[in-house]
Amino acid sequence: MRYNYRYRLNPTDELHEQLAWTVDTCRQVYNHFLHRLNREDGASAYSEQSIPPTSNASGPT
Repeated sequence: MRYNYRYRLNPTDELHEQLAWTVDTCRQVYNHFLHRLNREDGASAYSEQSIPPTSNASGPT
């Protein structure tokens, strides 16, 4: 049987803001590509994987 460890985080306000930004950004990216895969014109996973990643997110300041 495998056990998973759970850790409690007690982040500072600044770290909490950074974690919230990261989770929100990941959620938006996931939903964006899920929408692109499910839209009617039928983009395939192969065509989506051939698009090079671009990083223009500056992150929280």
